[in-house]
Amino acid sequence: MKWQIRSGLAMVFAGLAAGAFADAGDAGDAPQVFDGYEAFYATLPDPLFTAGDARKRSAGGLGEPAGDFWKWTAQGKARVLSLTGPDAVIDGRRLPASRAQRFDGEGLAPALGRSATVYANDEAVCIEGVPGSASGTAVRHVRVTLITQPYGAVAKRFELPSLFASCLGLTRIDKDVAKGIGFYRASYRWPKSAPAPEGVTFESFALKGGAFIPLQQTVTATFVETDNVYRFTTR
Repeated sequence: MKWQIRSGLAMVFAGLAAGAFADAGDAGDAPQVFDGYEAFYATLPDPLFTAGDARKRSAGGLGEPAGDFWKWTAQGKARVLSLTGPDAVIDGRRLPASRAQRFDGEGLAPALGRSATVYANDEAVCIEGVPGSASGTAVRHVRVTLITQPYGAVAKRFELPSLFASCLGLTRIDKDVAKGIGFYRASYRWPKSAPAPEGVTFESFALKGGAFIPLQQTVTATFVETDNVYRFTTR
């Protein structure tokens, strides 16, 4: 049964990914060059969040939560998110970083404070950002915290792969054979004995229930300028 679920998910996501890159054209066409990872993620079908889901940080005031917080309306009700160190508090319910389910290789989420970017809608909440203390290549690791079913007691917190990540890179997988949230894990491609990576490989995964399921679908990105990891083509 598990094999059937994974196989079905893989087929669904493979079809979605194929559609996302169909505009690259035939072999004779010029390759599409992306200026940044959000430009790449914008080509993916059925995004979980759009730019319109970004929430502005609220100013403190009498009766307001202390620290950094954001407000919005979802499912017909006023919502509030505050960040207390690395912990997230939604409508008064705390979701500790220490109890999050973390993707393999991801450590405990850092405290992002006012540097965080928050996306929220009726389905989910996503927090992304780079700690202010990060420098050098560490700034390429964008911590992405996804909270599913965020407005009730069954809310769950997940820490997703961070390299070149974005909340805008999350997609819905909502087909007859499977339902879940799609995301990519990016990893560098290093030619043998090369001083720098030539690109990254995006591996597709689905979050289904509480499991990270590999979907056996990859996208290869190649940097088009030396020492510029933010300009690349997927052909």
